Amino acid sequence: MEGVGVVVTASWVELALASGTLLLFRFLRLLFYYLLVLILRGRHAPSYDIRFPEYALLLTQKHQCKILIYPGAFNLTTGPAHWELLQRARAVDGQCYVLTASPARMPIPPPSSTAPDDDDADNDDDAVPTMKYPHYSAWGHSSVISPWGEVIATCDENPEIVMADLDMNKVTEMRMAIPTMVQKRHDLYRLVEGRNAPGDDNA
Repeated sequence: MEGVGVVVTASWVELALASGTLLLFRFLRLLFYYLLVLILRGRHAPSYDIRFPEYALLLTQKHQCKILIYPGAFNLTTGPAHWELLQRARAVDGQCYVLTASPARMPIPPPSSTAPDDDDADNDDDAVPTMKYPHYSAWGHSSVISPWGEVIATCDENPEIVMADLDMNKVTEMRMAIPTMVQKRHDLYRLVEGRNAPGDDNA
């Protein structure tokens, strides 16, 4: 398999659920994970895990993953400073593709008034403006990063679908051209998997 087409979108789960296709969504999710894990050798992780290079190195070196997927919702402070930087860093560290999916940035909705009780029906002026859920402004910018650390597809903060073709040969070429995976100094450091790692006091 020389390449694979990838679509990164923040709203596909909501669309599936809103359409009443929960069973189909679950089936497609299982099919997606089968394709991702067994064929493309990919893994996904929560957004905060993108800050930890050890986990990415574990997936790419111990498990030979070629694609890392991070759904995330960085805010307007950490987003412009770290979101793209961390994606490119994990792609270069693991010599792999990095895919990220972020929610779009939605405008702040107007507050809705609480419905008054029957006893307070005549006191509509006493209704307190409330919001069902607190508003969160996500940075957005879902992206696809190449093993060379290039942003090959991205978007802004608005709802959008990001599409990219992944050439899996680029992963092999990168790992052969800069063979960091076989040049580790295991006499100085070692990547160990699991809670029972030597020196782990919390094991």
